[in-house]
Amino acid sequence: MPNTPNTKLELDFVNTFVVRPKRARYVGFVVSPRLRPKFLNALYGFSDFDPRFKVSLSRRADSSHAFLTELRHRGAGSNAYLISTNHDLDAVTMPLDAAINDVHGFGDGTIIICAPAHLAYYEGEWRYRFILDSHPLGSAR
Repeated sequence: MPNTPNTKLELDFVNTFVVRPKRARYVGFVVSPRLRPKFLNALYGFSDFDPRFKVSLSRRADSSHAFLTELRHRGAGSNAYLISTNHDLDAVTMPLDAAINDVHGFGDGTIIICAPAHLAYYEGEWRYRFILDSHPLGSAR
């Protein structure tokens, strides 16, 4: 049986990190159980994130440990909520370190939303991964 999505958290994520012209479309997917699979399928190569919020690490630093360290440096809490094409991980809340270790390097479309919700990690196909942070380092939190 599928997990129950945290629709409020998912809507907050879409409204924060998706480019404005595409938000209404993804909001419609998130709030509809019938359309949510379209949102999940888009996660494999999702290209509608607002580029202002993307934070990439160097190829040398491309490891689960490095991403976890960077997320913690940016204020991530101990738990995270996942939106994933992997049904075992979708709509699950789990420890952040376990989430990063389960997702990093597996290339399926997954978003890990950290607490606080201004921070997330995205893992897509072909080593397409980065952090999303709507409060860049050095700004007031």
